[in-house]
Amino acid sequence: MRHLMNLIRGMVCVRLTGLFPERIINLCAQAGIDFWAMEWLDEHTVRFTTRRYTLGLLEELAVKAGCEVERESSRGLPDFLGRFRTRYAFLAGLAFAGYLVLRFVPPERQPPLVCVLALAAGCDMVVTDQFQEEIPQVLAAMEDGTLPMERVDEAVARVLGWKYDLGLLETEGTPWTS
Repeated sequence: MRHLMNLIRGMVCVRLTGLFPERIINLCAQAGIDFWAMEWLDEHTVRFTTRRYTLGLLEELAVKAGCEVERESSRGLPDFLGRFRTRYAFLAGLAFAGYLVLRFVPPERQPPLVCVLALAAGCDMVVTDQFQEEIPQVLAAMEDGTLPMERVDEAVARVLGWKYDLGLLETEGTPWTS
């Protein structure tokens, strides 16, 4: 899950070069900059990966520590979407194609909603603002066998177990207690 969130936010692999690169590591820890995949290339150079939004602060700290920051690579959703910044015709075509699919493909030929796919793939809870549309889709998927009832039972048992462990379920006055 952490890797997925880092991909959504964006990750940057940086190379720090300076007389004392361990000083920048200490400054990053003090400033709350998370980093991982740290690798010493030589005694004056270190490479690690950090979140994209912390790059500005990292560059400020590098100036304090007397280090140079070189951005080696970056990954994630911001980089992916950045490629389409000047391709307005492509984005317009993509939006129009989505409209055509929703408008002219009959509902029985459309793919199931993301909610059904997420539950079938093993997600136990889906937080959405489109629940009025997705609950009937989930119920229909359970009726036609696309979403097995055993999978739903497992998810419900796990979620109720979490709620019980957190003390969110009352034990007295509930109809299922004896």
